[in-house]
Formats: sequence, C-alpha cells, structure tokens
Amino acid sequence: MPIDKERLQPLLWAVVGAWGAGDQDLQVHTDALDEFLGESTVEEVALELLAELELLEAENEALRKDAQRWRFVRSPIGTGSSLAIWQEGRMPLFSAIADAVVDEAMAKEASHG
Repeated sequence: MPIDKERLQPLLWAVVGAWGAGDQDLQVHTDALDEFLGESTVEEVALELLAELELLEAENEALRKDAQRWRFVRSPIGTGSSLAIWQEGRMPLFSAIADAVVDEAMAKEASHG
C-alpha cells in the first residue's frame, strides 16, 4: 500500500503529542490515525516505511558512486589520460566545460530518443 507520508506525519505527531501531554484528545487523534491507516497497523506501516528507506539508501549510494566516478573523470588528470573527455578537434575537456558538453549531448540524445 503506498503511504501518503504528508498526511501520515501530522496524524502521528498529533497522537504522540497528545500521549506525551496526557491530553484527553488522545483517543480522537488515535481514531483519526486508525481511520487513515484503514486495515493496516502502525507496525505494518512502520515496516513498509523502513523497507522503503532501505531502498532509497541503496539508490542514494549508487548515485553517490556514479557522482564520484564522474568527478574523477572530469578532474584535470592530464591530456594523455584515456579517461579525459574529448570533443573532436579539441583539447580534453574538464570541470564545468566537460559538464556542459555532456549535458548538451544528453539533451540531444533525449530529444531524439
């Protein structure tokens, strides 16, 4: 079940706040949370959110590694490097110039494909 986190968060905070304060509205907030969750339990939702977080962390790590690779390739590593980004008839491209050339090439490919 996809979880609407923007709706879930204030409901959870209301329950936690009411519970912590010994508020008489605790049951009202708990009922609103139960209605939102429907057939799911808080435990099931928590486990689903943790699983989603694990997936996001794995994706974030993969993106971080890709970024590190790109930073390595675009760094000034010498004109003789096989990793340098070359544009026909030019010197190797580095830093922001390399970023711009790659961005342009990716945009062209996206518009053709």
